[in-house]
Amino acid sequence: MQDWAGWLLVLFSFSIVLMWKHVRSDTKVVHAIWFCIVFHHAVAFLNAYVGGVIGVEGDARTFHFYGVDASSGFSEDGFWGNPRVAYTNSLGFFYRTFGASHLLGDELSILAFTLSCIVLVRLVSLLDLERFRIGIVLFFGLLPSAMFFRSVTLRESWQALFFLLSVYWAVRLRKQLGILILSFMLMSVFCMTLLHSGLKIYAIFMIIISIYWGIFCRKKSVRWERQ
Repeated sequence: MQDWAGWLLVLFSFSIVLMWKHVRSDTKVVHAIWFCIVFHHAVAFLNAYVGGVIGVEGDARTFHFYGVDASSGFSEDGFWGNPRVAYTNSLGFFYRTFGASHLLGDELSILAFTLSCIVLVRLVSLLDLERFRIGIVLFFGLLPSAMFFRSVTLRESWQALFFLLSVYWAVRLRKQLGILILSFMLMSVFCMTLLHSGLKIYAIFMIIISIYWGIFCRKKSVRWERQ
């Protein structure tokens, strides 16, 4: 009975693709994302109902159990100090709200993957690579590593989502300077660093390069806009 929220996320992962105009305007893109999602759901079902899928038995189940423990209250280690704790406390929040379910944890990762596909489609358009976006989406979603590591209770799906968001806003900043755009980029990078200690140093360089590229490497002066 505790799997009901996970099953709702299965349906939601398909419908959320249609909520974005730049995605639903191209039927082929929608079908490509749905095609990838089906395989990710298959991995999640195997992991939740059959047994740990190849390569993720240890960490995925460990994070799930940590999330179950966190559902009774935030870890004593604090929410922000430890990337593992930040992720498991987030799982614990959903488990406490909807019930501790392995399927729910897996489907949250697939939700992040689906959102990543939406961001990727928008990013491809910004880079004027629309003619390749079907192949890019399929390559992004159907690699074995993508299917196995972004369909279970691991941090990889969320790391990929916030990384893509960071790159998306960096490109937006290059095309149009704006306080809100810069703020969204910084928030995306910050969220990315919450998920892995190794990303903190990378984030510093990413922020410096993005700001330098977006603001100082411009051929002509531009005005700051509110959005």
